[in-house]
Order: sequence, then C-alpha cells, then structure tokens
Amino acid sequence: DNAIFKRVEELAHMIEDPLERVNALTFIAVAQAERNLIQDAKNTMTSAWRLGWANKNLAGYDKVLANIVNGLIAIGDPLSAFDSAVRIPEPQEDLKNQRAPDGSFRAPKFFALTKVAAASARDREMDMAIRATRLISNPPARAAALAAVAVAMVSPDIDLREIVGEGPGWDEGKIDLGLSRDFQALAYNMVELDNTDFRAGFSESDSLLGSSLTSDIAF
Repeated sequence: DNAIFKRVEELAHMIEDPLERVNALTFIAVAQAERNLIQDAKNTMTSAWRLGWANKNLAGYDKVLANIVNGLIAIGDPLSAFDSAVRIPEPQEDLKNQRAPDGSFRAPKFFALTKVAAASARDREMDMAIRATRLISNPPARAAALAAVAVAMVSPDIDLREIVGEGPGWDEGKIDLGLSRDFQALAYNMVELDNTDFRAGFSESDSLLGSSLTSDIAF
C-alpha cells in the first residue's frame, strides 16, 4: 500500500490546477484512512487544506471544501470537518433544491453539513449533530439531514456513503472526481498492478484504491 500511495501522491502533485490538486489529495487521504494509514492520511489532509486555503478565491472552492470535509471525517477530525463545512458559501437560490439521482442534495454546503451531522451521530456526538443540521438553511435539506442523523445513530455500522448519499458527486449517474482527463490518463499509465484495474476518475472495479477514490467524494 505504501508504495502505491507514494506513486499516486507523486502523480497528484503533478496536477497544475491547484483546486484539482486539492481534490486529488483529499481522495488519497480518504483511501489512506480506510486502510488504517491514519498518520499518512493526516499528513495528506494537511497538505490539501493548506493548498486549498491558499486558493480559496478560485471558482469551485465550495466543492473543494466539501471534499476536504470528507477527508477530515475520514481521519477522525469532526471538529475541523464542522468548521470547514460552515465555511462553505450558501448555494444560490435556484440551486438549493437540486438533488442527485440518489435523492441527496447537490449543494456542497448542505451535503457537507449533512455528512458532519451523520458522522457525529454515529459517534454519539449529538450536540455536534444537531448544530450541523440547524445550520442547513433549506428546510427539505435540513429534514434529510435529520433523517440521516437518526439512521446513523441507530445503525452506526452502516457506511456514511449509504446514509448520506453522493450529493454533488453525482453527474448524470456517474461520479466525477473533478480531475482532468490528462490526470486520469497519467494515473492509468503510472499505476499498473497485477490484475488491478486502477483508473483514477473512471474505474468501476473494486480495485485496491479505485473503490475509495471513486466513491467517498463530493465533487
């Protein structure tokens, strides 16, 4: 795993677009955390946060922050995840009720706060869960967040992706990592493992890293 992650991180740092690079780093951090490489995941998230903050004025930063929230939850830092979710701007009025095919809300702020609320409920941190849901301005989205809190509290073993959904990660039924095709091609060429179909951004197989990098995202 360490060798694979090292190669993927090297690839991520080749991405020219800074926000695209942040997205890639957050996906890597989630994959590291899922393989219990917690310190490595924390280091990756530190790099992602610093790079994201340095480019906070660029278009698309709201979606980047939602990805950062995912990463912070994965490494077990709910307070920072909450703080990041709060910083996400409110969606435009005509975008507040947009939903993904799975029913989750696409607005990055609503999705991130819902995920923080569900993660907190799973960990029995109910004050944090309620605080997060109360910050969701849209009543339907807030109701969905409360439902997610209830499910996470009763069934803490269920994966958060199943509870919260994919939110802004859906694009006509496909999950878009927010990575350029150049990066996808480089990833496919660089990471060649025996019988492993690793294609960053478009793999549907349950590959060593592909399942993590293409599932727990918010872009």
